[in-house]
Amino acid sequence: MKRVNGKFIPHVLTLDDDSEFNYILQRALQKLPLTFSITTDPKLFLNLFESENPDLCLIDLQIGKYNIGGHKLIKLLRLKHESTIPLIIFSKFRDLKYIIGALDIGASDYLSKPLDDFIFQNKICHFLHIKNEDVDQDFVRVPSDLSQSSISLPLTVSKVSEDGITLKAPFYIAKGSYVNIDGAILKEITGKTSQLNLHVSDVSISAPDQYELFLEFDNDDPKIQNYIRSWIANKNTP
Repeated sequence: MKRVNGKFIPHVLTLDDDSEFNYILQRALQKLPLTFSITTDPKLFLNLFESENPDLCLIDLQIGKYNIGGHKLIKLLRLKHESTIPLIIFSKFRDLKYIIGALDIGASDYLSKPLDDFIFQNKICHFLHIKNEDVDQDFVRVPSDLSQSSISLPLTVSKVSEDGITLKAPFYIAKGSYVNIDGAILKEITGKTSQLNLHVSDVSISAPDQYELFLEFDNDDPKIQNYIRSWIANKNTP
């Protein structure tokens, strides 16, 4: 714990080499009564682990550009340092064997990406034995059986090219997600009202609480390519 204004406050140490996710993580941690350090390098993480004595660690399992991955780091902390500190792992993978493997070697819990603020904050509060009175989330009831469900989200089209559509959104949608697009822009481009299922190939932060999503068109679909080319040509015609 760190002493802040005469009070001892829990300290959290994180490791993730995704700068965009770290921005989201930082905003989520700022809502909680704690201090934190965010790192992108395992070596720096280990140095701060020794010097800061954190009360909880958040570790991404996929540290892409470093030789030491999340699994190795967890094992090192548990075996070499004999640490009993809570280690919560992040992963965008849903492979149970992969997650269970991390839990078996010493991870305390698991959180999936993209980050769910409500679940994240409550798990942190649980492990650190702190209260967070600011957690206030709306819930959407979804079917508990095998029937389908959907959630409509407000998105703004900022650009359309032959490669795809760029959308602005007030929330984070992970790369690899699929989004069904409908509305006026789709009818304008295709002349139809049916939905178009597109793949999120890139996400960037354009402003605080504002994200840009690039949804890639299917290059193997000649119909959509023809629709887009005709629409762009008509837009550029004086």
